[in-house]
Order: sequence, then structure tokens, then C-alpha cells
Amino acid sequence: MFRPEPTRVVLVGGVWAGQLVAFRALALGARVVVVTADPTTWTGFGPAALGRAADRVEVRVDGRPVPAAGTAGSPP
Repeated sequence: MFRPEPTRVVLVGGVWAGQLVAFRALALGARVVVVTADPTTWTGFGPAALGRAADRVEVRVDGRPVPAAGTAGSPP
């Protein structure tokens, strides 16, 4: 999942599975953008996972393009 260009991953499963994958990606320094139909299930995930403001977790309900601010060597 980690490479120089933005990567889109689709996970079919429950919210717990998505949060597990997101949590592990955050542990490696990645920025996580969640596109979901039910954003309330992700409320508070960023601060809970990071222990601070959720500056590396973004939850969206639309399919707008995600700006690529980082690289594989230095994630944002």
C-alpha cells in the first residue's frame, strides 16, 4: 500500500476491519483518508488512534480527489 504515488484501497468488511487497517497504516506514518457513507462510525477515531488532534485522519462522504502532499519516504 505504500508507494510514491497515492494508493486507493478498498476494504470489504465491517468498520472494525477498516479501523484496524487504518490504525496500522497510521502506525507506519501514513495519512489516512476514509470515504464512507456513514461518517459517524469514524467519529473520534483519529484522536483515539493518535492520542492528539486528528491531523492525519480525514473522513469524507464524497469521492473528491485526495491531494497528495507526501511521498513514500516522507508521508505528511
